[in-house]
Amino acid sequence: QPAATPPRNIIASLSEIEKQHIQSILSHTRGHKGKACQILGISRPALDRKIKKYHLTEHFRKTFSVEY
Repeated sequence: QPAATPPRNIIASLSEIEKQHIQSILSHTRGHKGKACQILGISRPALDRKIKKYHLTEHFRKTFSVEY
């Protein structure tokens, strides 16, 4: 029997959790993407895609004066 599809609000909340986790790690590393990738266990291109997906570019540009 196939698993039921989760409600949309659960999917959205998982995305929000991922966004918040990435924000937290980038804050912890003071915007250093390389260190963030090591902590998150993902590649630099994957982190860049997630930064773009979650519109984190402007936030970190203002916060850490780094170019994303």
